[in-house]
Amino acid sequence: MNNLGHLPAEIVSAILHHVVEKDYYACSLINRSFYKATNPLLWQAPTLRNGSKAQLFMKCLVEAQQQQQQHHHVGKHIRRLTSNVPWTDTDLLQLILPHMSHLEHLALETAKNISDISMEPIAQHCPHLITLHLNGSLITQQTMNALGQHCHQLTNLILDYAPHLSPNTLTPLVHRCPLRKVLLSAYAATGGTWMTVDETVKDLLCFRGLTSLTILGSSPEVLKSVLLQQQQQQVSWPELTVLNLDDGSRDVGDSDFIPFLQIHPGLTELSLTRCELTSATVMAMAAHLPNLSLVDVSQNGYQSLSTTSVRHMVRQCPLLTSLDLSDSGLEINDFPELEMLWDHPAYLYTLKLKQDAIERIRSAPGHGNPVINDQQ
Repeated sequence: MNNLGHLPAEIVSAILHHVVEKDYYACSLINRSFYKATNPLLWQAPTLRNGSKAQLFMKCLVEAQQQQQQHHHVGKHIRRLTSNVPWTDTDLLQLILPHMSHLEHLALETAKNISDISMEPIAQHCPHLITLHLNGSLITQQTMNALGQHCHQLTNLILDYAPHLSPNTLTPLVHRCPLRKVLLSAYAATGGTWMTVDETVKDLLCFRGLTSLTILGSSPEVLKSVLLQQQQQQVSWPELTVLNLDDGSRDVGDSDFIPFLQIHPGLTELSLTRCELTSATVMAMAAHLPNLSLVDVSQNGYQSLSTTSVRHMVRQCPLLTSLDLSDSGLEINDFPELEMLWDHPAYLYTLKLKQDAIERIRSAPGHGNPVINDQQ
């Protein structure tokens, strides 16, 4: 006898907790109880990867709204929207405003047509927003002002190439939004960078709960200030675990990074690309960052890192599983312990070591005491 129709709602929810996402639809067809419990899960996190799926999704939303009363509308279940469809402002307003007042995570991976016209009202309409990810948007300070005024739960802010922002981009969020993850691509539409020491860096230091910081396209003065301010004052980001900095000018080097690493032992992911690093910084990683799992020191330009310093870091950081040494002056055949990988296609043009290669270095016989010698 089939008693699935008489299961308490709590039991149905417990069953669905162990069901993978791709099987939600099948579960919704079992009976009314499973449909009622599964329907919110089916709608909670749509990912739209092409225009045809986006059109079908929009059609379903509109039809559902027409067939159901407002308080039963499926749009109320949507918490996370991810899309790489090149929406226009009009498209986005028609999609979100009538249907997604409970939206918490919005990621637009192709936002080249998105401006204040849509983002300012969306900030007002979605006060529960936790994550905002815009790639290539046209937003200005107007959107940032609206976020600071309405979205006081905003935790993750990813503005990847937003060239029309200003040095005061983060000012409206200070003391209003508990930012923990920040990515700022600071290339300005007029050339150069929109980030400054006096405004942008000063605001960044106010977010003491920051756990992840990525800065791309800024000036060396901004990067140096970020690193120096942490040394001169009380550590502003005691919970920082992820740091990604890119210095296209290669003016930021050992003397800037080493003191910073010494006072941030909780770092687990560290990307310092196109910087003026030597083996001294690698040795500092080994000495002060025991929990490192990912390191990227690629495109290190004019400096050659030593194999000794790399080996020492690998052995001192037991959790390390990814190490990018591309264009750092080293090649795969500089590591005899990796001889079996010398001809591997993956290492012909890059030196991105994954866990298997790292384990071979870690378990190889010792190569003497570690020394800081960039010619070694």
